[in-house]
Amino acid sequence: PTSAPWDQRLTRWAHQIRDALRRYPGTAGWLLTNPPAGPNALVILETALAALVDAGLDDEQAAVGYGVLSSWVLTRCEIEDRDRMGSD
Repeated sequence: PTSAPWDQRLTRWAHQIRDALRRYPGTAGWLLTNPPAGPNALVILETALAALVDAGLDDEQAAVGYGVLSSWVLTRCEIEDRDRMGSD
């Protein structure tokens, strides 16, 4: 819910992305070099941006923050993918 504090919303956002990417190994690495596409791509972006703006960032800062957060989540998921593939 949007009534949750911004930090809880961003945490939930990151966990939801991670959960989805765990179902599709290799996707995180692909997304690091290709822009997201599909019907939910804009929703994912807007969810994070809204939380960052609610945290007090202006639009430019929120855009930079989104880039940092999404890169971190995707990189972490890619590392987890490699670790899982290496342990199989």
